[in-house]
Amino acid sequence: MEKSRKRRGKSAAVVAIAVAAGILCGLILYVLLLAAAVEPGVVGVVMVLYVLVVLAVLAGVIYVAVQRLREIQSGEEDEASQY
Repeated sequence: MEKSRKRRGKSAAVVAIAVAAGILCGLILYVLLLAAAVEPGVVGVVMVLYVLVVLAVLAGVIYVAVQRLREIQSGEEDEASQY
């Protein structure tokens, strides 16, 4: 019971981070869309680049978090203690 509870808590943390990053990306997109109404040319390019960077960071965070959860599941609670 304790292991499933810990895993659920860690999974919830990953989901919370993903949701927070998604909300941040959405807010940035909203602001850039408002700015695009005023200055359409330049803002569109900046908007696309910025959203791509945020999505890349989000994908990296999710990948690393899933990888760490798998390590913890296999019994590697504190990987740094091996060194």
